[in-house]
Amino acid sequence: MTRNVSAMSEHAEVTLALKDVTPISATVTIYNGSAADISYGSQYKFILEKQTDGIWYVCERATRTADGCHITATDVECVLESGLTDEYEISWDFLYGNLPAGKYRFIKEIETAASPSSTGDPFATEFEIK
Repeated sequence: MTRNVSAMSEHAEVTLALKDVTPISATVTIYNGSAADISYGSQYKFILEKQTDGIWYVCERATRTADGCHITATDVECVLESGLTDEYEISWDFLYGNLPAGKYRFIKEIETAASPSSTGDPFATEFEIK
């Protein structure tokens, strides 16, 4: 499955970034520089895509753990007030395994005052695994 790159949100007031990226984890930073609160789902409500031949493809996500348990994410709404930053570490190895070398995109739906729907807009940040 592919996503339309032009559909990704670009709000100067709200930023999504990754740091300390490894093949199994990263630190996510969301900054709200807008005048209103923003909201988004729990830390595991995200999508990873990998670029191949200039096209972004959604990475296949595991649905069960190694011992057969179903993987689910709670649907918690996180609210970030104007002027604040949220930062958290995320481990994606149990969802995507150890990421091989390549160019990736981390996508998270964030609802802003300008969002056309209650599901929010897709915000993305790119990273590379060497």
